[in-house]
Amino acid sequence: ALPIYLGCNFVRANEVWVEFCFKHVLSENPGAKGMDRKICEDLRAAGLDFEVRKDYREEVYRKAILNTALSTACALTRLTMRQAMADPEIVRMVTEIVHESLMVAEAIKFPSLDKTYQEPALAYLRQGGDHKPSMLVDIEANRTTENEFHAGAIFRYAQQYGIDVPVIQTLYYLTKNLEKAVVLNSYISEGMRGNDL
Repeated sequence: ALPIYLGCNFVRANEVWVEFCFKHVLSENPGAKGMDRKICEDLRAAGLDFEVRKDYREEVYRKAILNTALSTACALTRLTMRQAMADPEIVRMVTEIVHESLMVAEAIKFPSLDKTYQEPALAYLRQGGDHKPSMLVDIEANRTTENEFHAGAIFRYAQQYGIDVPVIQTLYYLTKNLEKAVVLNSYISEGMRGNDL
């Protein structure tokens, strides 16, 4: 598992603008015979702030919370992260997603992800730059997104523990069907281009 906290956009084909880059986490793997630490050292040597952690599952879930809360909203609305977090209605929805996700985290027993994480999560999301998250980029490119691994994973955990997460469930289903529509649309468009000859 490799949660990466990096936001960037292409300026040109060979130029990338990095909006933010925070500490990244690599999962500790006893079977790797030190290779996990070597990879971490190489990434650090390349200028990225990485650390090997035993509790990486919490970091993966933390990343799922953040992406479900804001990236999904951006994918559905076509807004950049900054635009979305400037809208009071979307902020209200994002806040509820974080709240629902933390209820599930407490059931899973992730110690660092209790209700006290809500404000730090929202503070992190308010720092989002005026760029498109990868989920929106995927939608615009007629590709499936990481929805199944973020909102979908939290929703399945919620079902497992009998917790109602109506906002997450709604966003998960909407994004899942938006993916079907854009992928289907791309196939239809390609087919029609072929028939135009």
